[in-house]
Amino acid sequence: MRLVADIVKTYLVPGSISFLILALAIGVALLYGRDWMKRWGRRWLTVLAVLYWALSTWLVADWVAAGLIGGYRAIPDAAQAKGATTIVVLSVGNTAYRVNGQEVPELGKDTAFNLLEASRVYRLLGQAWIVASGGATDSEKPRTPDSEIMRDSLVKLGVPADRVVLESRSNNTREQAMFTAEILRQRNVKTIVLVTAPEHMGRAVGTFEALGFTVVPSVSAFKAPERGSLWERLRPSRGALLQSDWAVYEYLARVYYWLQGWLQGEALPRHVRAASHRPAGARRAASCGRESGSHGVLIRLPTA
Repeated sequence: MRLVADIVKTYLVPGSISFLILALAIGVALLYGRDWMKRWGRRWLTVLAVLYWALSTWLVADWVAAGLIGGYRAIPDAAQAKGATTIVVLSVGNTAYRVNGQEVPELGKDTAFNLLEASRVYRLLGQAWIVASGGATDSEKPRTPDSEIMRDSLVKLGVPADRVVLESRSNNTREQAMFTAEILRQRNVKTIVLVTAPEHMGRAVGTFEALGFTVVPSVSAFKAPERGSLWERLRPSRGALLQSDWAVYEYLARVYYWLQGWLQGEALPRHVRAASHRPAGARRAASCGRESGSHGVLIRLPTA
């Protein structure tokens, strides 16, 4: 299962560059075959072009992402926190620029919005604890854990450093939940306010709930720009393609987590839950936690 998941996450996520290159190679190879293969090659490349055009439009990208967000909202007042005094904020990817053994870490956009929401909830609850969860996902090279970058940013947002607890070992959502759970149990914490990106919240909630915690979700406050005209929604955009890639990846990751027994079934989108009830041999899943780097620049994509 793990090998299949690694292959899927690397090469078979529609919307990704790896998937595009692999699919193009298959289509071009078919064009050099017999007549029937050439016909299928033309069909293959036509479908591929239409798929990537659709995924690169905001009309489709917003529709794909909408199924992940569900009804999650930011909590408006302390009463909605159900008595929780601990906030868990998750890293969903950061960037590190590295040259000659030195690095400059930089918050990813979605992680930054998570911290803004966590600081808002901290002020809402008054003297709460914040667990900043995120490790150093580049296991081959020493680097600053996400949790330390997050703590420094929280301090700048007015949260006292002594109210921030670091979880610095995790490389994906499952590990974030497991290692954070150790910290929470040491403090006898059973109810938490969980802060992460809207698309990531369903899987994160399901993972923490599967470990026995009562979770109050409070999504980060990122708001997409208005896309009023039909042309803006149909015009291909790199940003839309990236959003589609992440959304498709997140769907596959939720199914994978569910198959592994790492989250409750309710954390799956409705249509994904229905699909997941097919025979096991017909299921496909993707693992999580992606990163890529070159020329001393490490780009860390959303973790699993």
